[in-house]
Amino acid sequence: MFLISGLFVWRSLSRKGGARHLADRARRLGLPFLVGAALLAPLAYFPSYLQTGAAASGSGFWREWLALSSWPAGPAWFLWLLLAFNAVAVALHAVTRRWHDRLTAASLRARPAAAFAVLLAASAVTYLTLALAYNPIQWTTVGPFAFQTSRVLHYAVYFGAGIAIGAAGIDRGLVAPGGRLAARWPAWSLLALVAFGAAMVLGERDIAAGGTGPWHVASAVCFVVACAALCFAFLAGFLRLPWPRWRLLDSLRANAYTMYVIHYAIVSWVLYALLDVALPGAAKFGLAFAAALAASWLVAAGLRGIARTASRAVRPAALDGVVGRIGISS
Repeated sequence: MFLISGLFVWRSLSRKGGARHLADRARRLGLPFLVGAALLAPLAYFPSYLQTGAAASGSGFWREWLALSSWPAGPAWFLWLLLAFNAVAVALHAVTRRWHDRLTAASLRARPAAAFAVLLAASAVTYLTLALAYNPIQWTTVGPFAFQTSRVLHYAVYFGAGIAIGAAGIDRGLVAPGGRLAARWPAWSLLALVAFGAAMVLGERDIAAGGTGPWHVASAVCFVVACAALCFAFLAGFLRLPWPRWRLLDSLRANAYTMYVIHYAIVSWVLYALLDVALPGAAKFGLAFAAALAASWLVAAGLRGIARTASRAVRPAALDGVVGRIGISS
């Protein structure tokens, strides 16, 4: 997700400039983070409060919530961290614009294997440095701002890699639809499956060993390889395979971001509703997944419909005001 987000940064910076790009990112990322942290996260954690046996009291929940050492934001942590990375990119763009031609040239010449090796080396250095000091489930939190301690630099590397790849354009260089990466998608997919499977097995051994010792080192190394391989495999697959244009998929694409922002609260309440349902684990998982997906999709589509209606209602008045200010008569 960080790599894909980075793919579009340089084009946006070049077209809009740093100030406008950051303002757009603040609206696109910052506002949903505030909504997610301030409203949706408490709503998502309320079912956990009810399971403590406490009375279903809003005031009681808020007392317990405010007594926590931090303000859990749920999946919205990704949004503020991505916004912070964009702010750093804007600052670097202001002083390193001359690097655009070099990044473009490097991206156009990039060979997938060489690019994979560079990404692997950079992420290994940044991730292993912290992973050997912190276990993979440790988080750093300051109020509602949280990140996985051992992975924050790892995420920064992938965001930077996305910027470098996207400097030449999202249809050229490494991500060209007919390029070498797309042509070798079966090999990248096989590597990703093997690396991911190994990372899962070693990760379980690492957790069982308490996040220390040789299992911890082996798990960290395999995690780095799996991340790079999965990114290249997904990029290659989406570039190479003929994806159909279905209205249902178009709707999912249009509502996906809103679904990400709101899904956590919906999932929590769906699981709470299914607590006393007597079903096998796999069946309950399938039911919960389908219900949460459908509810998130419907709510997201409804919110987008309301936003479109409000936009159409406000736009004529806003345009009249603009016309009046610039002295144009219809």
